[in-house]
Amino acid sequence: SLSWPYQNGNVRSIVVGVAVSVTRPDGTRVKFSSKQWKVTCIPDENDEGPFEGCTLGYWKNHTDSWEGFATTDSFDAVFGVTSHIDPPGPGGAYVNPSLLTVLEVGGGDGADGQNGMARQAVAALLNAAHSEVDFPMSEAEVIAAVQAAYAGTRTFASVHAQFEAYNEMTTTLPDGTTYHCGLN
Repeated sequence: SLSWPYQNGNVRSIVVGVAVSVTRPDGTRVKFSSKQWKVTCIPDENDEGPFEGCTLGYWKNHTDSWEGFATTDSFDAVFGVTSHIDPPGPGGAYVNPSLLTVLEVGGGDGADGQNGMARQAVAALLNAAHSEVDFPMSEAEVIAAVQAAYAGTRTFASVHAQFEAYNEMTTTLPDGTTYHCGLN
């Protein structure tokens, strides 16, 4: 026997048995056959939360918490783009930087805001990939937003702002306690 809600990943389900009995005007009862249904609840894509996110600083300093990706994975390969991450100072742009290298890029956002967006994108991807972080975007949605910025259908600044807001969300529990990153 399962208790409600039985949860397997993001899917919750329960088996419900229903029997119908009808009482006729003369007082006799007629029972119609009972049937069992499995009711499955799948979260709405527009679920209002509570959501949470961990900051890019968290992911940079807690590489042991990464799930689904390695620090050495290529930013360009993971996101399907050709980046031009250009840290401040001499040396020029990175060629095919790793996810961790992108998180570590300091300074400003570069001329077009790409550096800041890329840092927040890596954090958003790690949030989306982690089994214990209830992030409002899927991995595919994070990747699509980054690709839109590189394709010019969205600005680096708008994608940066979206990811930063999600990565820094605070969750408030029913008792009023708030927390930022459930992995801390």
